[in-house]
Amino acid sequence: MERIRGNQMGIFFDQKRLDGIHDVLSKPIENLAAQIGKYSAKYPLLDQVGAQNVPRILAQGPNVVHLLVSLLNHETISFESKKNLALAAAYFIWPLDILPEGLIGPIGYVDDILLAVYVFGLILNGGNVRDRDTLSNLWAGKPEDLQMLRERVMKLDAIKSAFQKFTLGKKK
Repeated sequence: MERIRGNQMGIFFDQKRLDGIHDVLSKPIENLAAQIGKYSAKYPLLDQVGAQNVPRILAQGPNVVHLLVSLLNHETISFESKKNLALAAAYFIWPLDILPEGLIGPIGYVDDILLAVYVFGLILNGGNVRDRDTLSNLWAGKPEDLQMLRERVMKLDAIKSAFQKFTLGKKK
């Protein structure tokens, strides 16, 4: 599937803004281990994720953003799934989240990535077979990478809590 670039507006979000996130996530991070150590004490989620997992999670950021935007812009995805996907995309650009990328740099995208994967899990575990199949077909990474991300999310109550707070307390 060809990636949408430029000034195009997706169904819900400015494609250019999401492309910028993709580009940031695609660049290597200097002194990553030192940065993780520096922020782990202040941001418990990093400690819960495990320092050894942060590089693997960040490496999947471009695939997660690609899938998120592709699903939002896909004509066959159900309204319910698009609603949750739109919330996950909004969380990516929301400055006040668990790990604020504006303050801690690219490591701050860990929670955004995991929240999007949480929404992917809602789709994959949901009853809409077409949505599940579309998601599986559009994932640009290796299937085991998506599974690794899903396993990380299942162990983190903070991600589910963040999604519920972001959706104004609506139970998922």
